[in-house]
Amino acid sequence: MPVVLTNRIVDSLTPKDRPYEVRDTKVRGLVLRVQPSGYKAWILQWAHKKRRTLGPLGHLTLDQARTMASHLMAEVIQQGVPSLAKPKLRSVTLETFLDDHYGPWALFELKSAASIIPRLRTAFAGLLGANLADIDTARMEAWWRTRLGTESSRTGAQLQRATAGREFAGLRAALSKAVEWRLLEQNPLKAMKLKATEARKVVRHLSPDEEARLRAALKLRDGYMIAARESGNRWREERDKELLTCPH
Repeated sequence: MPVVLTNRIVDSLTPKDRPYEVRDTKVRGLVLRVQPSGYKAWILQWAHKKRRTLGPLGHLTLDQARTMASHLMAEVIQQGVPSLAKPKLRSVTLETFLDDHYGPWALFELKSAASIIPRLRTAFAGLLGANLADIDTARMEAWWRTRLGTESSRTGAQLQRATAGREFAGLRAALSKAVEWRLLEQNPLKAMKLKATEARKVVRHLSPDEEARLRAALKLRDGYMIAARESGNRWREERDKELLTCPH
């Protein structure tokens, strides 16, 4: 039965032989269920046969239940389902994910799996104990700065930006699979752009033929400029104007 619930009405609802429900007309989806034992519980119903219990009346007042129901119904409008109806994600560390999930999958699906997993474990050794949900943009920015200051285990030289960029891309791809397997709600690195690598600085020298053509073109240009200046000065001299000089 629908009614604008008040604290007086809520307190006055008495148990019956069978469970019954009272719907609040002030907040859509909010229902108070009364059991034959006298137990009263708040329920959110956002669609036909789609409902979740918010909590017992003893723990949630009418105002608290309305506030919670309003927020959850807003989530229904935005996402199609309230957060309390979403399955809880398992807490998985990066190390467990690589060993038990991504590694076995990569062995069958990726030709370079034998090198990818060890590379990820080495590059992100400091994050292996972190939960996947805790690997966010801030942590990756810190990783990037630290990683560029390390030396390559193979060459001993400072790690190249391109190498770190490939490692970053490898982790981002792995976390996309974690989202697909419902181990992660969303990929925190998806919106992060790969760091640009430094442009190669190449010094190129002109060939003798190219140098000759360039000098000839410059000489021709200078000739045109001299002729134009002389013609302009003749015009200025006839009109008693200041003559143009050769720029230094």
